[in-house]
Amino acid sequence: MTPEEARKWLPVVMRVPTLWAIAMVIVAIVSAVDVTRAPNGDVAFHVGVDAVAIGAIALIWLPALLRLLSLTGGSLKAAGGEASAGGLLSADDLIDTLANIRTGTEQLDQSSAEAADPAEIARKVNAEVSRIAANYLPPEEAINDDALNAIARRYEEIRRTQPSGHDRTIAMTRCVNEARVRAKADAAAARDRAMRLLTSGADGDRIVGLALIEEAPDAAAIEHVLPRFTGSASSFEAYQALVAVMRLAPLLSSEQRREATAAIEHEKTDPRGKGIMRDPSLPGLIEGTLRALSKPT
Repeated sequence: MTPEEARKWLPVVMRVPTLWAIAMVIVAIVSAVDVTRAPNGDVAFHVGVDAVAIGAIALIWLPALLRLLSLTGGSLKAAGGEASAGGLLSADDLIDTLANIRTGTEQLDQSSAEAADPAEIARKVNAEVSRIAANYLPPEEAINDDALNAIARRYEEIRRTQPSGHDRTIAMTRCVNEARVRAKADAAAARDRAMRLLTSGADGDRIVGLALIEEAPDAAAIEHVLPRFTGSASSFEAYQALVAVMRLAPLLSSEQRREATAAIEHEKTDPRGKGIMRDPSLPGLIEGTLRALSKPT
């Protein structure tokens, strides 16, 4: 490429999508500001710049960096896990980055931001994350038993050692998002492993299986996904199972939809005495899942 050609293409290659930049700034703000409400009703704000906030600002240039590396022959897929000869970005680095972005945008989606539509920004940013994962991650490194097993065991360690609360939920969601990002690299391999993991007796394996099927849906998985809700070991597992059912809903037959609807409606009666309809996050998701199942194919 001549210097003239380089000057012509550089502005195109280094262009940062406006929505991406705005979303990264908002993610940084949301992750840095902690809002607490005292028993007397007073609201307190605490600002603490953490790794997510710093990372979000740094990641503004990620799309441009990946385009540049591809243009110079440094595609992650082509380079067997190295984005360039200099090792600017490894597959594991990119997976970690994309999982953090997804976790940050989910926090954004649940926030009360008024300057923009948080849900729409989160949806578009996650779509960009999925596109990057599909285009740049080498399948053999993203989807393998060792990597998925490590996520499952990390999830179990978090549940075992961290106190229940917001921070633990974020940490567990980070595990789910890493599995989701990995699934985008090879949907077929993700479906194959999900089918095996969903029937495991280990909590972490089932969570990883749900995350994989959420990103690589297969109607045949519904028989393994529904029991993860009706027999869930935790509200977190029940939540992820419902998300998976929603992703599967458009692919299901009429009979599968009827069976799924009946199972979820029965669980609303709390036959196991888990207090499922008193959970702060599950009732709304249950109704959303039932609406998805009621839509015509």
